Amino acid sequence: MKLTHVEQRLEALNLQANEKNFFFFPLLLGLGFVLLYVFLPDWYLRIIQEDRPVEYLQTVSYFLSSAISFIAVVKLHKSKYKLIFWTLLIFAFSTMLIGLEEISWGQRILGFKTPKLLSDSNTQKELTIHNLYTAQRNTSLLSIIIGLYGGLAWFIRGDTKINLKDIRNFIVPDWYCCLYFLPIALFYYTHGYMESAKRVYSIHPQVASWRHQEPAELLLALGFLLVAMSNYEKISRLTNDQTSHSQIKIGVRQKKMVLNQQGQRVGT
Repeated sequence: MKLTHVEQRLEALNLQANEKNFFFFPLLLGLGFVLLYVFLPDWYLRIIQEDRPVEYLQTVSYFLSSAISFIAVVKLHKSKYKLIFWTLLIFAFSTMLIGLEEISWGQRILGFKTPKLLSDSNTQKELTIHNLYTAQRNTSLLSIIIGLYGGLAWFIRGDTKINLKDIRNFIVPDWYCCLYFLPIALFYYTHGYMESAKRVYSIHPQVASWRHQEPAELLLALGFLLVAMSNYEKISRLTNDQTSHSQIKIGVRQKKMVLNQQGQRVGT
């Protein structure tokens, strides 16, 4: 598939016209997970374990976020919006790294062993950074911060839609993304600091309470994907506006040249 075809598909999504649909989708997905956990806990456990659908969807979401962001970066590489360019480039690399972390850098797919130095300091004995004992201590706090930022920062962003060049358009998720980010903050706060919440999370003993982080992490991954799609849409509008302005300037110059030439002919 050519890059232009991919770009056409992305632009056809029209996020602005579907904001409410994207806003309510996490509620439906979350309700589905709750019903599955309550009535079919064994099936719930099957889909949220490692190398199962929920984890694969997380990985695919992060890789798609990265790919879409790289396409946006390509559209910007010759533009004058350097700050936006570097912001999206960092976002593209970050989501790619998160996706690789989710699949342990392909370790379970390719079947290679974890070096002993990493294995001894990793909670899951895998080739990952986020499961290192030192990193695990800060995972809950970092997840809470990301969740609250992604879910609430739009309150203080202000109205930036008029000025697409405002960097806040690209570093603060839109309002309809909030329910993708808040659940991860809610889970880690309640699971880490509220004993009563742990009892709720343990209705079925075969499902360890910490396992419920997977649905929240899936929503987070989908939130990053939605942010990438939103950023791409804004970049398309920004570059189209820039092209239109350039064409208008060229048209004005051509008219001036024609008028000057006509004036010279009249003078002679």
